[in-house]
Amino acid sequence: MNNPWFSKIAVWLVIGMVLFTVFKQFDNRTGAGSGYLGYSDFLEEVRSNRIKTATIQEGQGGTEIVAVTTDDRRIKTTATYLDRGLVGDLIANG
Repeated sequence: MNNPWFSKIAVWLVIGMVLFTVFKQFDNRTGAGSGYLGYSDFLEEVRSNRIKTATIQEGQGGTEIVAVTTDDRRIKTTATYLDRGLVGDLIANG
């Protein structure tokens, strides 16, 4: 197996697997503990009157929202920008 192409492909596969593992670790960390929702899923929860309380704060990479649902689940989401209509939706839907 002294094929130079095989060696190059093997090195790139190892690099790719390492990068995949690193990014997967970050992905798992953001979703661990409390339920992590995508922002559009969070908006659906708001508009369906399933959010009891919500805390909005600036965080790394966007606006972090931590909410408690009507069945007492704690959920998190991140918006890349502050949705100006979100506060109105939260007020209108309980």
